[in-house]
Amino acid sequence: MSEEISASQGDSDDPALHVRQGREQAWSNYRAARIELTELRIRTNLDGWPTWVHMLPGGTLERAERRLIRLRGRLSRHGVGAEERRWGPLSGGELPGTQGVVTLESTITGLVRRYRASAPAWAAELAAIARSGPQIREAAADGDRAQVHALIQRLLTAVRLAPGEAAGESLLRHLPGELRPIPAEVTALRRSGERVTVAFEVRTSTIELETITVTPGLRGMGLGSAELLHLCRTADEHRMRIVGRLVPTYHDDSAVPALAAWLRRHGFTVQERVGGRISREPGMPT
Repeated sequence: MSEEISASQGDSDDPALHVRQGREQAWSNYRAARIELTELRIRTNLDGWPTWVHMLPGGTLERAERRLIRLRGRLSRHGVGAEERRWGPLSGGELPGTQGVVTLESTITGLVRRYRASAPAWAAELAAIARSGPQIREAAADGDRAQVHALIQRLLTAVRLAPGEAAGESLLRHLPGELRPIPAEVTALRRSGERVTVAFEVRTSTIELETITVTPGLRGMGLGSAELLHLCRTADEHRMRIVGRLVPTYHDDSAVPALAAWLRRHGFTVQERVGGRISREPGMPT
């Protein structure tokens, strides 16, 4: 039902493992280049009069600076700075094969291209957010997450000022589940796409949850939890009950206990031995 459970978790063929390894490698490469440039600048300053030699076009200092800039640009591509198992604006990364890149910056690139002419001010703000990405990711990876909070506020404002519902929705999907705005209609939370599927039916005052499935490369990042939390918050606001059945992805029975624990953390009652029935009353803690 969720990305929280992966039958291949830890396996060398696990797509999510490849994404995490790419993120770790990108950060490791950047840190090494940053240290190298710092040491080179110190040595250059100690040299005294030959400093200008190192700063000539094509010199050692310029080459080191260009390498750092190039590697800094890759921080966004690989989702560097993301919190472990908690979805947020820095989450995502480069998916294996031809699946492309799923990050806030990649989403913004598409939105700027689409709305540059019809909503220039909004597109310009998005472009500014994307440009700040590497700096925010570097600080977050170093342990300073203050800029992430400021980024979230900018995104919430951009969602409110979006020129269309689809545009705002694209940005909203990068926010943590507890910060996503509650929609007027519960059905607005249905998803069917390459990164995540959220399927359910609405019966009067009940939501019949069918599945929350995350593409393998993004599993373990908290995306499924963000979608479920948003659904639970919306159900509470609309005073609706959520029901369903505990059916693990690919019918892997070994995943049932973990799935049950995941749902219980979101306020669900789970009957593992009675057809895997799940239910959640409105107002339950998440």
